Amino acid sequence: MTVSVEEKTKHWLSERLPKSMVFSVLFVCLLPWVLILAGVDFGSHDALSGAFIHTILEWSAFCVAVMTVVLAFVHYQMMKDIAIPIICVALFFSGMMDAFSVLAADRLIFNADNPELISTIWSTGRIFNAFIMTFSVFFVMHRGWRHQRLSEQTLVLLLVAAAVTAFALTYYVYSLGVAFNVVDDGGFIVHPYDATALVLYLVCLTFLYPWLYKIHRSSFTYALILMAFVQIMAESYMVFGSDTVFDGYFNIAQFIKIIAYIVPFVALVLDYVGIHKSEKLHRLFISQQAYVLEESNRELDEFAYIASHDLREPLRGVQSYAQFLQEDYDDKLDDEGRKMLASLVRLGERMQMLIDDLLTYSRVGRVALATQKCDLNKVVESVLELLSARLKMDNIEIRFDHDLPTVVCDKTRIHEVFMNFISNSIKYNDKTQRWIEIGCRKMKLEDENIGMREVTALYISDNGIGIPEKHQEKIFGIFKRLHAKDKFGGGTGSGLTIAKKIIERHNGRVWVSSKEDEGSTFYFILGEASIDR
Repeated sequence: MTVSVEEKTKHWLSERLPKSMVFSVLFVCLLPWVLILAGVDFGSHDALSGAFIHTILEWSAFCVAVMTVVLAFVHYQMMKDIAIPIICVALFFSGMMDAFSVLAADRLIFNADNPELISTIWSTGRIFNAFIMTFSVFFVMHRGWRHQRLSEQTLVLLLVAAAVTAFALTYYVYSLGVAFNVVDDGGFIVHPYDATALVLYLVCLTFLYPWLYKIHRSSFTYALILMAFVQIMAESYMVFGSDTVFDGYFNIAQFIKIIAYIVPFVALVLDYVGIHKSEKLHRLFISQQAYVLEESNRELDEFAYIASHDLREPLRGVQSYAQFLQEDYDDKLDDEGRKMLASLVRLGERMQMLIDDLLTYSRVGRVALATQKCDLNKVVESVLELLSARLKMDNIEIRFDHDLPTVVCDKTRIHEVFMNFISNSIKYNDKTQRWIEIGCRKMKLEDENIGMREVTALYISDNGIGIPEKHQEKIFGIFKRLHAKDKFGGGTGSGLTIAKKIIERHNGRVWVSSKEDEGSTFYFILGEASIDR
């Protein structure tokens, strides 16, 4: 069974985390309880080893927090989702608290003689982390902010503010010099301040994060729910178990806190991998579709060529018999018969014009371009020479804005493009004083791959009848005319279609800017590599 691009993309950009990851996290969080009940001791029995383990765990947590922030802003650059970087700044604050805590515990920034202050700064950091996470979630859910852009300056200010706040808070706790968190009286709750953080994380798990996930479904917001459970487990080890610094419950809580940081980091990594796979698949899909379209166009061109070529002979026969009838039997027909015969001849001539134009159109796609360096000034000069009689008869002024560039192109085909545009400017003009302007100018155009880019656009402008805005796309369709067949000199309506196809064969674009009764300007660009100067 074939899997569609949309199904594969939905699989890679899942709104949930893999079940294996969820169960693994739950297993890691609950396993220490089982091992402790089995008699396994995770405690550090001397201050030196305890400080060393504490340093390793805290710096690990800080590194994961920093990597999560970096990845969050990479994700933001790709997806423009402000929710993720804002929430990750809150995680960064928690990571900074961990960093300053370990620096203080190791007496690198503060002279903290009481080791129990480490436990106090843990509780303070957890409480503030819960508050800031709550605030950030409310912030991103606010309708006026969810789709705002986040500048680099704002990012730097947020990170600096988080770092300064974390430092000030750590300094304040250590400056007090009092370990007010530990209650060692044999009660059920050993660390009451950690109980405050535990309650806040319970609110996040049961209400806040599910609410966020409901209105902002992604693997990251789902990861926040799992992260809240991990934080609850870490706080539970502190609230109900740890009665001294570096004991088994304290070390387990430090380790599980790292898991809490890793969960959103892994969610972002999975999202990043999914986005990369999705983009790769879409590029492959687009290239395949382009190939299919190219083959379809080639087959259509061949069909049009064969059909138009094969229709010419029977049509010539019909036209010849119609002319014989006119010449040899005209006097034997009544007025009605002569009118019908004249209509037959006229329709045959129009059919011949349509077939010839269809044949020309099909040849544009079938015949390879004979590219060479070409001075467009000489091409336009040749076109104007061929049209000189019509220009003189209609008293049309020719203006030149700038010298045209030298390009690499199929000279004959580009000659046909200018011929079509200038002929139309002559034909569709009912003004007393008529003019046509030919030139080129630098313009900025939106490119779907690289954004805005500067191009050299060629143009043919006139003060003719103009084109209504609603018809400005239709005029490039084959055999599309906006007027009656016998108005403005007739024609099949294929000239602009042929010109458009020639330009596209040169990897270019064509468009029109026009106002009804004021005139039209046809712009076109050739492929970037074709411009020689």
